[in-house]
Amino acid sequence: MICGVTVIPNVTVFSSLFRSPSLYTVVTEVKDSTDDSSTVKQSGSYASEKDKSAENNQYYGFDAQFDRPLCLQENKKYKLVSLIKGPNSWYGEDGRTSDECEGVRFTLTSSNASYNGTCETRGQFPAFIFALV
Repeated sequence: MICGVTVIPNVTVFSSLFRSPSLYTVVTEVKDSTDDSSTVKQSGSYASEKDKSAENNQYYGFDAQFDRPLCLQENKKYKLVSLIKGPNSWYGEDGRTSDECEGVRFTLTSSNASYNGTCETRGQFPAFIFALV
């Protein structure tokens, strides 16, 4: 199989700010935005832990990991959908709408499926972890 430029093994999710660790049940899905078909779906329970990479370790989060790598095609739009159940969770604000890393550009756009205030610059995902293939 010929793969595009990226593989997403996991996604980092905000949980709480300045709180003790909590348990969350999460269903995360990557969908093809052209026909809304599911490319990969993963469910699991995760315990949040203090993020060591954040400035001043100000939030708790967890990595929602997929069981298998996901090959994404270059210049194609995908939807990342996540249902998070558990204690109230935190969110990031003033995020970038576009960023480039290792020659791969990620562009975030708003979704008509969002009902909780998530948009291009505000939401649950502070990081996407990927590898070039």
